[in-house]
Amino acid sequence: MSQHIPATIYLDMKVIIGMITLPDKVRLSDFLNAPEKFFKITEASTSDGVIERFKDILVNKEAIKFIKTATGNDGRGLGSDYYLHVKKVPVRIKMFTTDYELNGFLYSKNAGDIANLFDRETMFLPCTEVKVRHINSNTVSDAGFAAINRNKVCTIQPEEPSLTYA
Repeated sequence: MSQHIPATIYLDMKVIIGMITLPDKVRLSDFLNAPEKFFKITEASTSDGVIERFKDILVNKEAIKFIKTATGNDGRGLGSDYYLHVKKVPVRIKMFTTDYELNGFLYSKNAGDIANLFDRETMFLPCTEVKVRHINSNTVSDAGFAAINRNKVCTIQPEEPSLTYA
């Protein structure tokens, strides 16, 4: 059985709204970090000044800035309890892409390990309770969950004053 997750995908030139189909018990961030370069969005529409509707769109993962879902449970791989047993520390963080500010929680083994999350080979980082602000228009939206392409992040600002980076 598969999961159908409503999602908003932010690319450099447009935003795509549609459904991502995940295999049963697979988290969205694991799905995005799989080796396949493209994945399919169904029931898709785009908004880049002109709204277009498509049955399917194939999206290149490398072109994605971030993907947001409505709730924190969307894309969690419901049914899989492996990640419930991994101890992680939530760290509030502010990240900037070229045109968005994302403020939410990243999770690591310890609070001082956030920089190491961005040095890993996985492309997408899971982030919860996210506020998304478009820098030019100052519009703000919420996301229960966002998968953020670490390669599109320009700056990172942990809200823990004790964190230091060499």
